[in-house]
Amino acid sequence: MSVNDPTPQIDHQFSALLDLEARAEWQELLIDTTKLLECGFLKPHQLAMLKGLKASALKNLGHREEAYGELLDSITLHTTPLSALTWLEHAWEGKPNPHPVWLPITRELVLRNHGQVLLLTLMGVLGRLPLQGQRQQLLDQIEALDAFLLSSHSDLARQWHWLRRAAPGGGSGTWG
Repeated sequence: MSVNDPTPQIDHQFSALLDLEARAEWQELLIDTTKLLECGFLKPHQLAMLKGLKASALKNLGHREEAYGELLDSITLHTTPLSALTWLEHAWEGKPNPHPVWLPITRELVLRNHGQVLLLTLMGVLGRLPLQGQRQQLLDQIEALDAFLLSSHSDLARQWHWLRRAAPGGGSGTWG
């Protein structure tokens, strides 16, 4: 580490930002993340973390669409399971056509062994979609695109079978 390396200073500021998030001080978090994002010496994973924190602040301040735009920017810089799942929840809810990014994100999560939590996230989304047709359309899209790579993941294929059976009821039912 060189004398002019800003990493320790940034790391300390991340700690302070996480404290703001834990205390639900959303306006302060938004202001501080915006200031730090204007710095030109951040690494991709640092930018991703800042954008994720800014998305959290925006969402909690009621700016949902802007928040998910920041979250998508965060995912394109550095994908973490939590940010990817949060963004996928938004992308799946009430969208008639799949977003071009959700297929590779979904597959990456499956390949990184996060398939079970991905299914749980999908179950939550299905439970919030008000119409049976919306639930069916989302499941049909995921299946047609082989987003969960079911042919090579038998454990997910088994869970998928139960999910398909329960989906007409809003995602409730017996999970095997």
